[in-house]
Amino acid sequence: MEDLLKGYLNQLRRGLELGKDLVVKPPVKEIRNVVIAGMGASGTGASIVHSVTADSIQIPVVLLQSYDLPAFVNEHTLFIASSFSGTTEEVISTLTQAIVRNATIVCLTTGGKLLEIAQQNGLTIAKIPFKELHSRAFIGYSVIQLLFLLKQYSLISDWFIPQIEAAIELIDEREYFIDDGAKNVAEFLKGKLPIIYGDAKFGPVLHWLQQQINTTSKQFAHTNLIPELNHNEIEGWMHAATLLESAMIVMLTTTLDHPRIQLRIDETRQIIYKHSAGIIEVILLYGNSLLEQMLYAINLFDWISFYLAKENNVDPLVLKNISELKDQMSKQ
Repeated sequence: MEDLLKGYLNQLRRGLELGKDLVVKPPVKEIRNVVIAGMGASGTGASIVHSVTADSIQIPVVLLQSYDLPAFVNEHTLFIASSFSGTTEEVISTLTQAIVRNATIVCLTTGGKLLEIAQQNGLTIAKIPFKELHSRAFIGYSVIQLLFLLKQYSLISDWFIPQIEAAIELIDEREYFIDDGAKNVAEFLKGKLPIIYGDAKFGPVLHWLQQQINTTSKQFAHTNLIPELNHNEIEGWMHAATLLESAMIVMLTTTLDHPRIQLRIDETRQIIYKHSAGIIEVILLYGNSLLEQMLYAINLFDWISFYLAKENNVDPLVLKNISELKDQMSKQ
């Protein structure tokens, strides 16, 4: 796992090269909406793209994590089926429906059934150049390829390219600080219940940290977003003393937070601190764009989950429960 994480910068560089060479088939008709289907790491990659393009894309973008397509999907839809392994059954289910609906379709994958269907139906294929089935270590490819797909269909411009290049430079420069900070956070999280809070704008990477703690570190974690949690969850801190005594709050703040979000974070911290085991402050001070800070945060959070796996003495690449569930599902 450590070698995979060390390859993150090369992955971002290679992703830019692949994206610039990406060729897509023309749309069936004018594209009026986008649907991206993906689960796990592929779903998180789609969520990141959805967040960073919110202020630039002019049509609705819907993220799909189920077996069924929304009723609006038709020949005016750009449907992107994203599955690292190419075997994700929810994505394959929606892909077959999108074909019937005559949508413009792209398949983002390394192979599997998804690639077979794409080849059989003459669909656009955005290939991820790795066969190791560790999708969580290759989220950078997913993010970059999705951005280039939107660009190729003239839904966004190429503004993201210099931002990715800036992220590569930033991560390279701060490699030591990322590693050292990740070790410190992991030590504090061992044996605790991580409760991860931050601005909803950064929701995709906050949920990514939760998922990585779950899958890599084999430890339970919880995420909620500000301002929504201020309208409900904050009351839940009143009467759960036994549970919350082991809760370690991970509070993300960034230079891009809205001023009112900054105020809400400060006030939330004051209310909940006395009920918890403590607060870990993760502050993103570097990076001038949302995409740059998110790519930086992914790397930091990956290392946190890796070092927490070491603290927990578990193999980060073994997904026992997920594999068992998949095996049982395949028999029915």
